[in-house]
Amino acid sequence: MCVCLRTPNFSWRSTNILRTNNTGKRIDAKMYCSYSSHAAKWGARMFGNPLLIPRIAIGKAIGFLMGLTGFVCLPWFVPEAGWLIRWGILLWYTTLGAIIGMFGVFTWHPVLKLPMPWWVRAPFLGAWMNFVLTFFAYDTMKRLLAAMFGPDGFLSSPFWFVADGAVAGLIIGYCATRFGGEGVETVGR
Repeated sequence: MCVCLRTPNFSWRSTNILRTNNTGKRIDAKMYCSYSSHAAKWGARMFGNPLLIPRIAIGKAIGFLMGLTGFVCLPWFVPEAGWLIRWGILLWYTTLGAIIGMFGVFTWHPVLKLPMPWWVRAPFLGAWMNFVLTFFAYDTMKRLLAAMFGPDGFLSSPFWFVADGAVAGLIIGYCATRFGGEGVETVGR
């Protein structure tokens, strides 16, 4: 519970926040209300301390860049690809980045009792999500890859998108963990 109290030497820039932690001990903290100091504190927290929202934002940004690459480059490889598949790729990888960013909280598998480092968790999520995409859009993916590599080409199987998802997940997971942190400390603030 947070209760805002004003200090005797009140200025419009600061207020004291009186709150209690889990043990019932009172914590007195100063909160700055001017825009410039608030922005400076947010920037320090974003890159200094791990938080969940910046982690998700970083994952979405990297996923958006990957999706934008697919959105722009797909007509060069497959000229008959429609707008629907192009927008789908853009939104899919943005969502994939958000999911990988959000799952950075889990660093321990509760059933298997094993640690889940980012380099295991992120590629697995990317591969799994692209497997689900391939499972439901198999015919569309098959037509796309047949147009790109030929009907009997080595890379003509739609399940190559699973490997693509693993690589995309690895890149997104690395950036989200490097710049946004991981584990319980991302939600503890």
